[in-house]
Amino acid sequence: MIAVILMVAITVVLAGVLYLWVSSLADTEGDVEMIDVKAELVDADDGAPADVLTFEVSSGRLIWADYYIKIDGATTVITPVDALGAGVTESNAGDAALWEFTLDTLTSGTTYNVKIVNIENNAVVYDNDLICKAG
Repeated sequence: MIAVILMVAITVVLAGVLYLWVSSLADTEGDVEMIDVKAELVDADDGAPADVLTFEVSSGRLIWADYYIKIDGATTVITPVDALGAGVTESNAGDAALWEFTLDTLTSGTTYNVKIVNIENNAVVYDNDLICKAG
């Protein structure tokens, strides 16, 4: 009788330990947000006012105030504009948005790491190395 009680107790304890171990392996944070965009860096020609980072949204809808951009680790807080220079607050699939840098900071032919980061959870939702093109 004591042997049966010990076997049941050991089985319950092992089942609890196994459950805790398996549940720790599960992803409890949900799906990782990744945005679907096509990006391009352009170095301004001499005399041009700014370098440009362009995004074209491939799918979904982006509210740009929810994100900030990092280029080679440096955070940029720049409001995107459309081709006419009007401020862009959101982009839908097929829309393009661009950021103009007031200082000539990019060099054509150089590879830069570009990240888009979600402000709310500080998660990287876009990460790509882009070769800067001449403007």
